[in-house]
Amino acid sequence: MQDRAGHSGKTVRLTSTDTFCQTVLAWISPALARRIQPDRLVFLSYNAHLDMARLRADIALRPTISLPADLAGRHIADMRFAVYRRASATDAATWLALTGALERSGPAQWMAREIDPLQITAGADSFCVLTQMLIRGNCKAILPCILGDAAPDLVRVPSAAPDFVVPVWVACHRDLAGSDRLQGVM
Repeated sequence: MQDRAGHSGKTVRLTSTDTFCQTVLAWISPALARRIQPDRLVFLSYNAHLDMARLRADIALRPTISLPADLAGRHIADMRFAVYRRASATDAATWLALTGALERSGPAQWMAREIDPLQITAGADSFCVLTQMLIRGNCKAILPCILGDAAPDLVRVPSAAPDFVVPVWVACHRDLAGSDRLQGVM
């Protein structure tokens, strides 16, 4: 059976953060798509977690301290964070906040405890957006190193912020953990 685009395989829906969708997953997508043929790979970029129990996605690639009980998967990497500013913004004294789904993160919780709200000039619910704001602004923010180190206009700033390291998991709903189709992608 073919879909409207003439595709005869099934769709594998992989949800992840915009950071991973725009970096790691974009980089490996051609190889991954070839590996899972005839299935089609679709990325669902959400910083909020999709409900895997309702099968809104088949696989999740997520930075999180631990997996919820309804997911099965494995720790595949660590995501590190640092404070960044634009290289030419040597007097960057103000901060960009982590908002929305990012407010639950360790860096956002540290900022809530340690940074005077009067020092925060703006914010975003996306590390990708925060990266672009830093490139164009005169402030600093905590970013995943995968974004901050890759941006040639940004530099790391010595800071009192702790060394944030978050495990990265690849997972699926525990009821689908034995699926050969999903395991091939995972």
